[in-house]
Amino acid sequence: MKKLFLYLLMLATIAVSSTSFAATNAEVLGAQEKAAEKVVTALTTDGNYYNSVMSALTKKLQDKVTDESLKQMRKKVATNFGTMKEIKLVAVEKFDQADRLTYLAGFLPEKGQVKLARFVFVFTKAADKPLLTEFGVTQVAIPKEGAAAK
Repeated sequence: MKKLFLYLLMLATIAVSSTSFAATNAEVLGAQEKAAEKVVTALTTDGNYYNSVMSALTKKLQDKVTDESLKQMRKKVATNFGTMKEIKLVAVEKFDQADRLTYLAGFLPEKGQVKLARFVFVFTKAADKPLLTEFGVTQVAIPKEGAAAK
């Protein structure tokens, strides 16, 4: 009877600890997604989002990103990609000192513009809240219909 009780106690302890680990990861991921959303909004819509973006960046990145550079990035995204239609989180990578979130964004097709872009965000784990240390936008090459068959 003692063995059964100890076995059940052990199972309950493991279940509770794994639940708390999952809750902590969910909180961190939620904060990271909110920060990424601020940057995506600043890069894909008109408006002044400088202050909201700055709150999500590390001090080192804040020194590099200015209001003017953010506006220039927004112009490049609009010129190269067009109007964003949708965005989806496709990968979460956990490392010792940082996490990387990757999103795929679909853009409304216009003449000479690509249809898909990859947004990548790298967050530090050193702070009490996740802060963005790097971010970037790259074109995703879409193979032509005939090329896939070859």
